[in-house]
This record gives sequence, structure tokens and C-alpha cells, in this order.
Amino acid sequence: MNEFTLSDGLRAIQKAFDLADPRLKGHGEQTAFLMWRMLDRLGCTRARMVSLTTAALFHDMGAYKTDVGHSFSEFELLNTASHCVYGYLYTRFYSPFPSFAPVILYHHTGYLYKQYIDSSFLTDSLLLNLSDRVSFVFLTQENPDLSFLNALSGIDFDPKHVSAFLEADREEGLLRALKDGSYHEKLHAFWRETALSRSEVMRYARMLMYTIDFRSEQTVTHSISVTSLSKLLCGLLGLDHVDTSIVTASAMLHDIGKITTPVEILEKKGPLNEEEMAIMKKHAHASYEILKELGFDNIALIASSHHEKLDGSGYPRGLKGDEIPFYSRILAVADILSALIGERSYKGPMPKGQVTAILGGMACRNQLDPIVTSVALEHYDDLITFSAEDCAQAMEDYHSIKAEYTRLMQQFELMEEEQRKASYSI
Repeated sequence: MNEFTLSDGLRAIQKAFDLADPRLKGHGEQTAFLMWRMLDRLGCTRARMVSLTTAALFHDMGAYKTDVGHSFSEFELLNTASHCVYGYLYTRFYSPFPSFAPVILYHHTGYLYKQYIDSSFLTDSLLLNLSDRVSFVFLTQENPDLSFLNALSGIDFDPKHVSAFLEADREEGLLRALKDGSYHEKLHAFWRETALSRSEVMRYARMLMYTIDFRSEQTVTHSISVTSLSKLLCGLLGLDHVDTSIVTASAMLHDIGKITTPVEILEKKGPLNEEEMAIMKKHAHASYEILKELGFDNIALIASSHHEKLDGSGYPRGLKGDEIPFYSRILAVADILSALIGERSYKGPMPKGQVTAILGGMACRNQLDPIVTSVALEHYDDLITFSAEDCAQAMEDYHSIKAEYTRLMQQFELMEEEQRKASYSI
């Protein structure tokens, strides 16, 4: 990858969101486009527009933890506080633009209740609210009717923003751009002017990884555990720094496709049935598509092949023997070891004897690489200790985020109660 731009990274993120929930297909980019055109008209600096349009793309990422089976209208208009809070927390703790997290937190708080919004982010939050709602109407109505903007001016939306939006639509054809798809190229042309380093791209990918792991307490440490185990295995196998970095990056992102897996399957208290397993298996191919879109072709192949088996019984491609990259074989052992020693809703951590028997048996049946498995068994105690140390910080972060989530939800509940009381008195 010689040159990478913000457009490349964010296109891949939108692809991940589209795979996760077709109801929201293109919603992030549409919202970012509308936000960009509003900010441009208001004389915003380019640097700020870049950060805010990126935040707009991510504004509903909290929904991938909180939303299970709601209709689009329920998700967008009724069940808002929870996904706003989680989106804020992910952005604050794991994104490249943490200072703009409050914009996401308040993106469903209307103009009538602007006193609840931090004044530093008031304009940005209200613009995101308007842009988000226009995209929602466009996605849900065959012939979008913008009369709601004037009807809700001064209630949900800042009257100045409504006027600016309608003027921009007349002069630039914003809705026409949404309808014919030209918004996509216009927005990405803007984003392509911002170059990203490989490490910056990894920060976006890492943000997605945490979105996936933190969807369920049962999986919160899995990617970190697999990364730790893979890194130590690389050292024990004599891989150099460059090769180790490729394996650890693949390990960190190996389950990125699980953003497409419903939470109820991730948290099911018991083994998956045949239909549920078929849905779960789709995550491997989804990981490949997302990582390839990011430009990580090598990592995409390695990461997406961690469920392949030497005898050809694995997935998603049914590769066998030398068709499976050696780095994927390392991930396969690390992934299974992490799953066996990890706690799940339907089981506790397995004891050492049971874990080693399972790994050894799979190697004997020509499912796992015998060399990698042998090294893992020989250094089992070191692997478990090393992984536990890395996972401890992740669990601490997770519980801190849960506590902050509870605090903010209580704050939102008080705010909503005050809003209800105020509406009764109008």
C-alpha cells in the first residue's frame, strides 16, 4: 500500500456498516455528505470539516451494540439514547477524533432542548441531527418530503440550519445528489485530499474491532487474547519482527466481520443450531471483504482463513494443506486456544488438561498445524500468563465503559423526564 487516503479507510468502514445492517446502507456517508455541505456554507475550516464528516460517518456505530431487530423507524426515532451513548463512548475511547465524541452523544437532542448540549458542540450536534434526519427520510420515503424541516424548525432543528439546508438544496441539489448517487463521489473526492499513514488506518480498524468485541461481555477480550497468543507464538516459532507484525495485525482484525453477526447469536446461552452456525460462519468472508477494502490484501487473506482446517473441513473456502497460509495456521491455534480458555455465556474456562487434549487431538486429525500446535502445548503456561496480562487491561476498560454508560444513561433519563414535563406545560 503506497498511498492511502481518508477516502479509502472510510469507504471500508461504510462497507462494514452496510454488511452489518442493510437498513442503514449508505446512511453514514449520506449524513456525512449533508453535514459537509452545511459546514462548508457556514465557513468551517477544512480540518474541522474532515473530523466532523468522519464523526458523521460513525454517528450510529453504537447501534451495532444496542439495536437488535428494531424497525428502522424505531431505531432512528424512538430508541435513540442508548446508541448515542455507546457511539459517544466508542468515539471517545477508541477513535482518531475523541474530542468530537460529544457531537455524537447529542445528535438526537433537538433545538428546543439545546440547553442540555455542551455549548462547544451545539452547532455541530444540531447540524448532525438535521443531516441524520434528512438521510433517514430519504432512505425511508420513495419521494422524500422535506416539509418536516419547516414544521420542526425551532423544535428539533435550528431555524438558521433549516434555511441554510433548503438554500443549499436549491443551489446544489443535495437531495438530487442523494437520489442519483453523485453524493458519494463528491464526498470521497473531499476525503481523498487527506492522506493517512498505515498506522492511522489501523486506528480506524482497531476502532471497529472494539465495536465488535464490546458488543458482548463474553467476547470482550477475544481479539486481544488471540493477538497476544499469536504474538508469543510468532516469537517461539522464530518469526522476525516484520512477519510478527503481519500476524499480530491479522490477529487483531481476524473477527472484524463479526460486526455482521447478530448479538443474540454472539450471546446465545448454549451451542448454536445449524441455522445460527451458518450465520456465524459468514463473519469470515465478511472479514475478508472489509479488510480487502481497506487495502490490506495480505492481512485480509490471513485473517479470513483462521477457520480453515488442514483436512479441508474448515471455512469459508474449504482450503486444505498448503493452500492455507502458515500465518493463518498460527491464528487458528491462537483462536481455538482463546475460545477454550475463555468464559462464555454457556461455559466456563476449560482446564488445562482438557484444552491440551482438544488441541492435540485436532493436530492428530490433520485439522491444526502440528508444528504450531506442538509449540503451543510445550509453552502452554507461558501463553496463558501472557494472554491474561494483556486481557486484564481490556476488561478494566470494558467495565469503565459500562460504568460510564450507566451514568450517561441516567443523565439522559433525567433530561428526557425534564423534557416531558416541559412539553406538558407548553
